[in-house]
Amino acid sequence: MLMMMIILAAAAIITIAVAQIDPLCLPAPTSGNEDFYCNSQNLPSEAAYLQLTALATTRFYFIASFPVSHYCGWHTYGDHYDASIKLNSYASCSMGSSHQKECERCLSFASEMIKARCPGTSGAQVGSDLCCIRYEEYGFC
Repeated sequence: MLMMMIILAAAAIITIAVAQIDPLCLPAPTSGNEDFYCNSQNLPSEAAYLQLTALATTRFYFIASFPVSHYCGWHTYGDHYDASIKLNSYASCSMGSSHQKECERCLSFASEMIKARCPGTSGAQVGSDLCCIRYEEYGFC
């Protein structure tokens, strides 16, 4: 019973925290294809990023997160989901689309960055504040 109450309390806290997230990122003013950009002062949290990626209409792989970013940008185009990645940025890539090769390069780059920043890791480890990466598959396989 106590365990159930703890789980319910944790779920409530998470729900409240996600509900109180500020707007993720403002759409680019001239955007016609739902482009979103953030700067380092407006970098979305992982929870907010997951909320945004939930809007994607196809399967994709999601990579997060590095603690400090000077740039992040992602774009949704309906039939696929991709993103640019730079040092210390978020990235999400579609698989099974015309951008599969780009996605593979993106995943490889992010993994190598983690290995470089976190010696001894596989590149897919949820770790310290300095080095954290999550690798998840969403959608139909």
